[in-house]
Amino acid sequence: MKSATTWLTGNLNRSPQVFVPPVKEIHYFHGTARNPDALGMYQRLWRQKNRLAGRGRACGHFLSQRYRQDRALRFMDHIAGGFDKLDPALAHTRLMDISDRAKWFRSYLSAPVDDAWYRSLFPADGEDIWSLDFSNTTCLLKPRDLERAANMAATTRAIMILRNPYDRLWSHVRFNAQVRGETDLIETYGPKQLHGYVRTHGLIRHSLYHNALRRALDVFGKDRLMVINFDDIARRPVVQILAVQEFLGIDRIPGAIMAREKRNVSTAHAMPPNLFARHRALFAKDLAGVAKLGYGFVESWADGPTEVAAEPST
Repeated sequence: MKSATTWLTGNLNRSPQVFVPPVKEIHYFHGTARNPDALGMYQRLWRQKNRLAGRGRACGHFLSQRYRQDRALRFMDHIAGGFDKLDPALAHTRLMDISDRAKWFRSYLSAPVDDAWYRSLFPADGEDIWSLDFSNTTCLLKPRDLERAANMAATTRAIMILRNPYDRLWSHVRFNAQVRGETDLIETYGPKQLHGYVRTHGLIRHSLYHNALRRALDVFGKDRLMVINFDDIARRPVVQILAVQEFLGIDRIPGAIMAREKRNVSTAHAMPPNLFARHRALFAKDLAGVAKLGYGFVESWADGPTEVAAEPST
């Protein structure tokens, strides 16, 4: 969560050698292993809402009214794109894209939810194309379920983005408040109330990396696992996209300038001084474990929040 995954997905979506499903977060492995309700018909239907005709985010019942309205306006601007001003050939392509999404959602809303269902959501075997399955819950999977994911295709690779845990947690707090319409509320909170907010919404577990990274290395090995420093994305986004392209062995993605665009940015609100100081020992121990696995760039994060202001994504 809040580690540039939307930025990465958006950039990979521009490559003809990468298939990105209309629903960015399918959560198949998490849903079948830990939370069956995540793939229930109700959940799939609300994810389908507002995505059938474009790349907009589904409007969940938990989102605040203002957040839904802002998303809906951006969504309509995106899919409309001035149809009346489009070249006829481009308009036809856009309409065909809408038709393809309708076909995809027929599979997505079918039953039963099993491996065959999951495979139907991606290109057929034998096509020379990567299928992207992003889920912020993959890092929480147990080894056997991570093995299931790794064995779902003949060739699989994993990308893991690590961010300073203090920055990530504060961004997650702000984003969580934003989608729930509670931004004004948390601005009145003191440290004790903010810590209660973190506990109530279970936000800290995404800031602990050692066990997730160790499991990923056990399953994929260093050759098939790419670990990215979030700070490098914020400072050198185009360089990072080029590195991802090399890792996947795909052609240069067109429109590299778009890699500099920020996506899904949290509402601005300065972090109170020493807000997460009580987590210092926990974060330091976790980061030391990450460094022992061969990723020493995380050691500087034990000192606290960084000065990197850019936030590319969720």
